[in-house]
This record gives sequence, structure tokens and C-alpha cells, in this order.
Amino acid sequence: MKRFIFLLMLVLSFAIFTATVSAATTHQYVGPKKCKMCHRLEYKTWLNTPHAKATNVLPKDKKNDPKCLECHATTKDIEEVTCEACHGPGKDYKRGSVMRNRKLAIQKGLNIPNEKTCLKCHNTKKCKHVKSFNYKTMFKKGVHKFRHKM
Repeated sequence: MKRFIFLLMLVLSFAIFTATVSAATTHQYVGPKKCKMCHRLEYKTWLNTPHAKATNVLPKDKKNDPKCLECHATTKDIEEVTCEACHGPGKDYKRGSVMRNRKLAIQKGLNIPNEKTCLKCHNTKKCKHVKSFNYKTMFKKGVHKFRHKM
């Protein structure tokens, strides 16, 4: 019985520790204007893309529909499909000292978008309004210009 209680306490302690660590590593969004401070070219070219106007294409009755906003907004507080919709919430990796170290930036929450990232929204099975999507073709067109090699 003592052994059972000891094991139970051990498991509960581990569960509490894991929950605490995971809560501490939840990344927060900062919004595109913070990204713009260092990524002016990317921001400027992004402004001319459909991502920058993603909520504008929604009919009035869908502008607050959580199902539509999963793809047409970055968060409930950040309209449009901004940098962080693809690259992940930036609070922990936004500093230049972190961004200059790709491995560290990724550890701090930076996502390097790939086909899987795009298909979360550009998916005909998820939404009847999505047209066919060819990742290779769309990647060549780009969401924004790049100053750095990917």
C-alpha cells in the first residue's frame, strides 16, 4: 500500500511539473507591426497578398465565424493571415539576438513553414471555398519576398 501511494505521488508530481513547464512555454503573439521592425521587405510585400486581406473576402455573416477565422485570421485578436499564422507566435523569438541563431529561434517557437503548414488552410477537404492548391507552384510565387535564403 505504501508503495502504491509513493508511486501515485510520483506520477502526480510528474504530471504537475509537466503541466507547469508546458504552461511556461506557451508562446504569445506580438502582431505584424513587431515583425515589420526588422523585416520591412517581407512586411511590405506581404501587404499586397491575399493573406493580408483574408478577412475582407469573408461574407458579412462569416466575419465572426470561428470556423472561418481559423484560416482567415491569425488569432481572434489579430485579423488577417499575418507572419505569425505561418511562422508561429513571435514573442519568444522576436529579438534580433535570437533570430540571428536559427536553431535558437526554432527552439523559441519559430516555425519554418512548409507544405504541411500551408495545407492546414489551403485544403479542399476543410473548406468548400478553397480552390486546388499546388504547394510547389505557390511557393515559387511566394507569400512575401525574402531578404535571406530559406
